Amino acid sequence: MINSLILFLVIFFGSLFIYFDLKYRKIPNRITYSFLLISLLIFILGMNYYHLFNLIILLFVIITTFVIYSYKICGAADGKIFIGFSLLFLSLNNENGLLNYSLNTIILYTITMLAFSLLVTNVKSKKKVLRKIRYVEHFFFTVSVFLIGFLIYLYVYNKTNYYITTAISILLFVMILLTKNKIKNFLRKQNKKLLYIINILMVLIFLIISNNKVINYLILALIAKILIEFISKLTLEIKEGKKTYESPFAIYLVFGALLTLIIKTNFFLIVAKFF
Repeated sequence: MINSLILFLVIFFGSLFIYFDLKYRKIPNRITYSFLLISLLIFILGMNYYHLFNLIILLFVIITTFVIYSYKICGAADGKIFIGFSLLFLSLNNENGLLNYSLNTIILYTITMLAFSLLVTNVKSKKKVLRKIRYVEHFFFTVSVFLIGFLIYLYVYNKTNYYITTAISILLFVMILLTKNKIKNFLRKQNKKLLYIINILMVLIFLIISNNKVINYLILALIAKILIEFISKLTLEIKEGKKTYESPFAIYLVFGALLTLIIKTNFFLIVAKFF
């Protein structure tokens, strides 16, 4: 029953989001707030708000959306739509529903924008963007996040239950999001030789304590991080008249939701099975 209701809401409101985003490049507040209110009612009536884990996840979604909006990666309407879909997926009995939705949306956006950017930009633009990417920073940042996260997970997992472990992992991620620029500015001021030494030490520690599965996830995360920066910089080379091209993000939020409801998993896990 709840699955059918959520599917109907995704199709109904999703059609409105896509129509207004494509035609007017703006979604009316009355539509986004209506969707947000209905999603919140379903979340409350589903009794999931009593679950501490879901409340923590919801708080994480709100903070993450605010951070993404503050960086101007998405608009205010996109943020409200994402929170609304998050509430719907938290209402499902699948504990990984929201995670699957988030990953599928990111992967869908990445693949689509990568293909589009490669098709409409010239070779000169691609080479310029590739030279701008700070590969060493990406490598260090990804390895350090995985290493710290993995160490905390191992420690907490042996001391507490699944929910507290997840809550601490989420808290770590939020802290990284909020301090990302400060970390990047600090790294840029350091001596390159020192940075390489730190990288090597981090990699050695990571290889000693981790297993093949974690290393494979690290490789996928590193590739994804570099790809996302490549796409974000390459899209700046695309012009829409005199303005920089802006992709209608609501489309990816809607199709990401539909895709998740259909396959009931995420592409990241599907790809990881082959590693």
